[in-house]
Amino acid sequence: MRYLFLFIPLLFFQVSIAQAAFELGADFSYNKTVFGQERNNKQTNRTYSGSIGYYMSALTVLEFNYSYTDTITQQNDEISLDLGISITSLKNEVNREVFGLGLRQFFAHRNARLRPSLSLGYAKQFISDQTFYNFQDSFGNTASTSSPVSKRREDSLFGSAGLQFRFSQTLAFNASINTVFKAFEFNRAGDNLRYTFGIRWIIL
Repeated sequence: MRYLFLFIPLLFFQVSIAQAAFELGADFSYNKTVFGQERNNKQTNRTYSGSIGYYMSALTVLEFNYSYTDTITQQNDEISLDLGISITSLKNEVNREVFGLGLRQFFAHRNARLRPSLSLGYAKQFISDQTFYNFQDSFGNTASTSSPVSKRREDSLFGSAGLQFRFSQTLAFNASINTVFKAFEFNRAGDNLRYTFGIRWIIL
């Protein structure tokens, strides 16, 4: 009889796995900003992200997410240096990879047409930064150089507020506001906001 009590929890575990639901997500965002007095400078920002979630309950999801962001800043304002040399342009490239694990809490059931949610979790950021320079002297001679690649890792926190619009039982459109910042530096939560749009697939 005691072996029966060992079997019952295993049976419920197998049933829970059979009834489990997973969510796959893919998102993209693009932003371009033109700046400067002559409007000849620009910054472009592209983000690609994906996520895998496991429904621990009807409203709570354990989520693993990944994102890659490429930020390119192109400045074409001439900067005069000593000895008749000027910087004619510079380009800065920042690449950011983020691996995150956290919880997403929905405020409406999976069958609802609109599903708002909030998420929070731990993230690891891998950031690389490099700047390229173009020079010209008073005789019209040109040269180019670049800074060494700067790489760093940061223990971070991530958070997002999202809204899903359900097309069918297994497919939804998702819009969200996302942030990631160095762990416990909450005053920097608004420094890296991203607005993303994407698709969610629910696997029942």
